[in-house]
Amino acid sequence: MGQAVVNYGPKKCKFCSGKGTDFWRGEDHFQKCKVCKGDGSVMVALPAQKCPFCKGKAAYFWKDDDYFYKCKVCKGAGWAHALPAGKHS
Repeated sequence: MGQAVVNYGPKKCKFCSGKGTDFWRGEDHFQKCKVCKGDGSVMVALPAQKCPFCKGKAAYFWKDDDYFYKCKVCKGAGWAHALPAGKHS
């Protein structure tokens, strides 16, 4: 049997809310989003599904040091099976 073909489509990057930039801890200015590489969107396997770990929030809050961390499962995209936009084959 042949391998299943996975189709990808663009979805808004949840980590930067589609802005392509974000304010990073320790920086005093906005810079290119490290999740979507500044594109504002990521490519996701269709049909698109929210990350089951972070429930599509892309990050989790760590109270001890008052900081948001990228979800380790979706790598901050907020979607299951996501790649930076334009980086799929």
